Amino acid sequence: MVVAMITIKVIRDILKICLVIFLLWACGYITLKQLLLFYFILMIGIILSAVAPAISSIYSVRSEWVGLKPAMILFKNFTDENIDTINCLEEENELEKAVQRYSEAAEIISKHLSNSSDLLSKYPEISEVFKEVNIGLIEAKSRHNVKRQQREEREEEERQQRLRNEEQKRREEQAYWQSVKEERSKRGFSYGVPPIDNRCPVQFPIRATANIDESSARGIYYYEDERAVEVCWCFANPEEAKADNFRRPKKKPPKRQPR
Repeated sequence: MVVAMITIKVIRDILKICLVIFLLWACGYITLKQLLLFYFILMIGIILSAVAPAISSIYSVRSEWVGLKPAMILFKNFTDENIDTINCLEEENELEKAVQRYSEAAEIISKHLSNSSDLLSKYPEISEVFKEVNIGLIEAKSRHNVKRQQREEREEEERQQRLRNEEQKRREEQAYWQSVKEERSKRGFSYGVPPIDNRCPVQFPIRATANIDESSARGIYYYEDERAVEVCWCFANPEEAKADNFRRPKKKPPKRQPR
């Protein structure tokens, strides 16, 4: 009867540990390779536990080789390996996932093993694993917070730089249109803008010249695909050029030659 109760308790402990390991794999705390290795070592330990009494008189079978002990030692090694990987994580999303994994792992171990006093006293590796999982959780949270703060500072700096660029662009545009207004007034124009290096802005493609000797017109205007000329002023459309007393050439001008 006592043996049966002990056997039932051992089976219950094994099933509980197997469930915990499976849940730790499901949440991503351990890999599939680690899961399978744990079950394999657990099976070997159970087999050794069964045959140890028969061979102990011939061979020395150490207690840490039988039962759950080998698997618990391996479980502890898994945790050590996982903590080492935290220091290799550099991306914020990777650290965020690590925080989630460690949080779920700590909750799983606490929920299923914290009340198992017999298991905890018999296998101190469980307490060590729980302690290291919480240490890993703290480390992952700390590194994630640092990365998040760095990202937020970087985004804020980029936002401020965009605002500075927009403000500078606004001032430059304001200064440009102020100079255009002054130049229009100086030349007696109502529309258009002055050229830059004999080129008209894209928004003002109509090119106007002033090298004619006529009282009826200030100059001649050309479309952007027509011959190259010495540009004195630029208009947005022919109507503006006509309004400022510019006319079309009397002969159809040739097309501009491609460069």
